[in-house]
Amino acid sequence: MNYKLRIKFMKIGVYIFLIILFLLAILPIWLLLVNATRSTPEIQQGVSLLPSSNLWVNWNHLTGMGVNIWRGFLNSLIISVPVTFLTVYFSMMTAYAIHVYDFKWKKMLYNTVVLLTIVPTQLVPIIGFYKYMASLKLLNSYIPLIVPAIASPPMVFFALQYLESTIVKDLIEAARIEGSGELGIFHKIILPIAKPGAFTMGILSFVASWNNFFYSIYVNFKNRKIYASNDC
Repeated sequence: MNYKLRIKFMKIGVYIFLIILFLLAILPIWLLLVNATRSTPEIQQGVSLLPSSNLWVNWNHLTGMGVNIWRGFLNSLIISVPVTFLTVYFSMMTAYAIHVYDFKWKKMLYNTVVLLTIVPTQLVPIIGFYKYMASLKLLNSYIPLIVPAIASPPMVFFALQYLESTIVKDLIEAARIEGSGELGIFHKIILPIAKPGAFTMGILSFVASWNNFFYSIYVNFKNRKIYASNDC
């Protein structure tokens, strides 16, 4: 087999592999949409890839339970957008400080960040957090869901790994020699270079915040206006 023919077969194999990955990624979303059009007995019968005719019935049943879908989307958007900006900005700033500066306990701080990335959200001392928010009289508001996004160990770890692979410290030293301040270096040099990593962090943070039902129901369960349902 000559070289060109082997390259052609390799490309075909890569495309087939990518198509399989695409189908695996899109299949759960398609099943979600299909099940939205099926009745409960139809869903209990098994998996189907073909839509049914119960979409309007399901929608009326959902809205008839007092669920305000659009208010729910608005609540999620109000929370997720500032959470994304706070997470990306402060995580990138923290990672920049750990990467560039040499200070006491730097290694311990790095190890702490790595350790916290493997701790599940559900293991966070939620009772202490709830009592702390209650003492500040911040329950039943958006603040407990937005402000803690400033400290996000997984995003700090991600940003740190990205900066270590892209930022050259000599560039920072050159900016300092030219008279640029530390914040100026971060905003004018580091953030523009780290745009691809920041966009990736933004997507991950937005999705995580949008799906963060655990904290929402825990700290806002008394406020009827916060939820999509008037019966909560």
